[in-house]
Amino acid sequence: MLSDQETSLESFRKYSGLEYKEEEWAVAWIGMWSFLCNSKRGAKDALQFDPARSVLCDEYPELLKQACDTQVPIIYDPSTREFGVSVLDGGFSQISLRFDPWSGKPLPCSLRDEWFEAIEALGIDPWEERDKVPARFNDETWWKDDYVSEKCA
Repeated sequence: MLSDQETSLESFRKYSGLEYKEEEWAVAWIGMWSFLCNSKRGAKDALQFDPARSVLCDEYPELLKQACDTQVPIIYDPSTREFGVSVLDGGFSQISLRFDPWSGKPLPCSLRDEWFEAIEALGIDPWEERDKVPARFNDETWWKDDYVSEKCA
């Protein structure tokens, strides 16, 4: 029997590559499923839908479990350390989370600004040259290795 993570990864592989025509969007669940799969790319690429692979797992186990489940609209972006809830509007909008809904603990601050600063310091335009961004900046590696937590207020 497949684990939850294996089931989610299999579902992601099956549905994330599909392209839908306008009339096919009438089947809302399929559309939402695909959207959720695409929104979970960060968790899939960095964590392989396995919450235990995150350095934050000990502190936020249930939140990361939900972020790795393609049937739950919780999103985790490991590169910027951001958690959110998908807005199911067909785009990639999300509502940022500041507290873990399961434990009530404050979440670590976002590192979005620091991520952009680090990439630009390498002489890379993160908008135009995304393919030149070093792999270590696509997951938790850069901030767990380089980041000093006192920078968060």
